[in-house]
Amino acid sequence: MDALALKFDKLGLGELSRVKQFAPAFLDEKTSTVFTIEIPSISLEGVSSVQINQRVRGRGAQPVEGIPKTAGCYWVYTDEPVNHCLNAAKKNPSRMDSGCVVVYNGVTTNLQSRAKEHLLRESGLYGEMSGLGVDLICEAPKEGRSSHAKCAWAPSSRKLPKVLIDGAYVRPRTKDDVLKSLHLSAAERKYLEENDVVCFKNGINAREPKHMRFKWYFGWVECPDDNLRGYIERKWRETHGVPVLCSYTAGR
Repeated sequence: MDALALKFDKLGLGELSRVKQFAPAFLDEKTSTVFTIEIPSISLEGVSSVQINQRVRGRGAQPVEGIPKTAGCYWVYTDEPVNHCLNAAKKNPSRMDSGCVVVYNGVTTNLQSRAKEHLLRESGLYGEMSGLGVDLICEAPKEGRSSHAKCAWAPSSRKLPKVLIDGAYVRPRTKDDVLKSLHLSAAERKYLEENDVVCFKNGINAREPKHMRFKWYFGWVECPDDNLRGYIERKWRETHGVPVLCSYTAGR
């Protein structure tokens, strides 16, 4: 193998903000070979994954137990309708050939714990750690308690999620817009009809009847380096779109 001629140069800190073409890479010093980072495709080929709510007979190990407790990047995808969007909806991931779509991606220092927080949440009420905003909290907010819970409907709120109407994500003008768009259980629909301020839970329990008719997957790539995890998360969104349940485009 011929050695790759590399050019090394210094870059002043003041110039970093003006350079847009940087990308992480690995250098094999023995062969002077540079390996670039491959970003997963929209269908996540080569990414490890499990169906979190797959039925397990008897006392068999639950699928989530197969997820490592290490740092990495992850993707949540499903075939269940998610008809609201927590970001600007300028570009969202397209549907996979399987019928699923990535509704969230992120980074973590413990993949298994984050899978449980997003997809096997027993509570998810006000004041708890953030998680997927899909199901509704069917009880009144508690005053004086900080919360990651995102608003699903409030008459005067300017931070309502966009909802899917006629094939496009738009800001709801009335509660009826929300009722027609969101995929709700009977109990959630009744609570939303009867209350003016309603929020999303932090995370879902994918084993509940509402979700068991569908498939919820957790895909991951182990990655010990924090900077590299952030790059993969950001680059995947730039390439394929921001998943609808991500409230930020990049960073935290």
